[in-house]
This record gives sequence, structure tokens and C-alpha cells, in this order.
Amino acid sequence: MKAGVFNYRWIWAVVITLTLLYGANWFLTPEIVGIRKLESAFRPKGKRQCDSQKWKQKEPSSWGERYEMVDDLLRKHLHSGLTREEVEGLLGKPDVEAIRGDGELELSYSLASQKDYPARSVLFPGVLQNLELWVLLLRFRGGQLYSAEVVPD
Repeated sequence: MKAGVFNYRWIWAVVITLTLLYGANWFLTPEIVGIRKLESAFRPKGKRQCDSQKWKQKEPSSWGERYEMVDDLLRKHLHSGLTREEVEGLLGKPDVEAIRGDGELELSYSLASQKDYPARSVLFPGVLQNLELWVLLLRFRGGQLYSAEVVPD
């Protein structure tokens, strides 16, 4: 390379490589991982401490409050091995209850609209639809909690 002349080929190679990787990520990851998991991964996190009494309010206006408390709830209060009775003592009756195969039980608590708490990512613009509700989904097997997660529903 001559003095004073800068070679831009390596810059173009990096830009093209990054563009191809971003495109592959954008097209393949939603198919492999699934849109629901991506939305859950990129959802905004709540910052309020869990208050059992506020959680138990059933009005739709309390949903945003539930959403703000759910991350504290997941971190500090919901752990594997809790019984349904213990969970309902903390959260009240679920909004939806479903029995799955092999005696598995699912309890759902509505949290908030995705319109109010949209999942966002610069890695997947336009892929995250945000058209549903955020729901706390609890799964029980053998009468004990084994899974707790926030999912779009």
C-alpha cells in the first residue's frame, strides 16, 4: 500500500459480513427460537416490589401494576416446589386454569397489554408484533410448581 492511500476493502468486507450475519439472524432466529420466546426475552422488566394485596385486585386497571411487580415475584417469591395452595395464597385465584396431559396443571394470571408494555429489539425490528396480553404462566406437576414465566398470550 502506498503512503497516504487508505485501503477501504477491509471495511467493505466487514460491513458486508455484518450485514449478512444480521440478515441470517433476522430470518433464522425467529424460526429456530420462536416468536413467543423472542417476545419474552425482549419484554420490558418491571421495577416494583411484589405486593400480594395489590396483585389480587381483579380489575383490568390493576394489570399494569401486576406487570410492574412480576419480575420481583419471579425472583423472590415463586420457586419450584410451591403447592397450588401456596401460590393462590400469594396471588389469589388464577384468571385461567387448564389441565394438560399427564396431570399437568397450568394457571395463568393476566398482567398487561403488550400495547402498554411492548417487547422491543433492534435485532428484530418488525418481528415482535406486540398484539397480545402479557401473562404469568405457572405450571404444576405432581401438585408442585415447576415452571413460572411471563409469556405473550
